[in-house]
Amino acid sequence: IYSNYLDLERVMNCVRNTVKSLGWNKVFTCGDVVDVNAHEGAYSVRLGDHVIRLNVRLTLKDYVIRLQKKLSDLKRRLEGAKEHKEELVRRLKELKSKRIELLETIPALVVKREWYHKYHWLISSDGFLVIGGRNAEQNESLIRKYLGDNDVFVHADIQGGSVVIVRTEGKEPTERTIYEASVLAACHSKAWKAGLGAIDVFWVWGKQVSKKAPSGEYLPKGSFMIYGRKNYIRNVPLRLAIGVEVKDSSIYVIQGPEDLVSERCDVYVVIMPGELRKVNVVKEIRNHFIKYDHRLSVISEEDISRVVPGSSRILKRYP
Repeated sequence: IYSNYLDLERVMNCVRNTVKSLGWNKVFTCGDVVDVNAHEGAYSVRLGDHVIRLNVRLTLKDYVIRLQKKLSDLKRRLEGAKEHKEELVRRLKELKSKRIELLETIPALVVKREWYHKYHWLISSDGFLVIGGRNAEQNESLIRKYLGDNDVFVHADIQGGSVVIVRTEGKEPTERTIYEASVLAACHSKAWKAGLGAIDVFWVWGKQVSKKAPSGEYLPKGSFMIYGRKNYIRNVPLRLAIGVEVKDSSIYVIQGPEDLVSERCDVYVVIMPGELRKVNVVKEIRNHFIKYDHRLSVISEEDISRVVPGSSRILKRYP
């Protein structure tokens, strides 16, 4: 408008006078007028590559005043936006500073070690200690050192697997505890390497288990004899949850059924037999933990490797 002020003023004066004397039909004689709307008192004028919509009731001075007001409003809004941006930047710096201060006050986490951590282990939903052998030597040790007559002996119904013991300490073991122990036994058996989806697991009382071979026979290391009736838990799924339990500043890498692990852990995964190599599964699980809380970087790959049965597929990552 400013660069074409005189030309535009001439056209506008022409349109105004023509409408008064000759009517809207003659407006196009004013030049550069490309459209009219007599009902609204409006018309359009071409200025170079632009078309401007005007009203016959307004002068060019009226439009200039309007434009100046809009420009003033826009400048004021831009200044307000600039101040708002500066305030946001200032607040962001404050938040970053407070975050650093907060992180400095958060205690470092330490991986806790207990005597039974050298075995497969879990604390059942009802508070029973459940431990399982990692190899034939540990199976042998568990039976000889820790299996009492009233403890529960659990094993997958397949040759080769972890001997799992529920330490009752004189209390009556619950069905839920025995089931949780059966998941440990199922997942840490050869059924995992075989890629099975589920397997039967049996349990007996400790007094039904013997390391004495029948007359004339020999029991290899880690083997045992079962006397009396076996109690079966059918089709135990090979699904193992692995999570991080935090107690004060101590952390534990725990394993078990998802129901158990999800109650105690804010971060966990669920795995099943699969094609991904164990070493890669371990890395993915550790990365998931650290992504959730950087302090969990104190957990080593070895800590996680101890609970992963073998090649796996990660079914679920939480959260």
